[in-house]
Amino acid sequence: METINKRVLLQPTKENVKKTVELIKMFADNKGYTIDGTFKEDSVGFKLMSLIKGELTFEHKSHSKKLSKLMEILERKITLKRSNNFLQFLYGTIYKTITPEMRISAKEQAIQNAKKHWKELRDQAEIARLKYKEEKGNFYKK
Repeated sequence: METINKRVLLQPTKENVKKTVELIKMFADNKGYTIDGTFKEDSVGFKLMSLIKGELTFEHKSHSKKLSKLMEILERKITLKRSNNFLQFLYGTIYKTITPEMRISAKEQAIQNAKKHWKELRDQAEIARLKYKEEKGNFYKK
């Protein structure tokens, strides 16, 4: 008999969603990223609603499956893009509210801009080197 090793997806319960959001918050704090917008869990209305309704409701079964997959992906490895995908799906599709977005820190943005500027200067230097080679030709080899 053959054993099938399939990963079991996380169930899209409020507790699992809350754990995933906490993971994203810890990731943002560790990397120095900023989160624009507010989390729905922090609002008073959401806390009251969650006491009344103990579970998440989905319009379609595919939303439940997709949320499970996104949580599973974040459990394996958290990245900026994956975190933003999860937040966009959770807040935009399921909660239908304004989505909080994670952004890189000012220092990381400055590093990326410096690298972009360096690449432009490197390309200009390569063009100047090719012009020099063309002008020189084999003049000194005669």
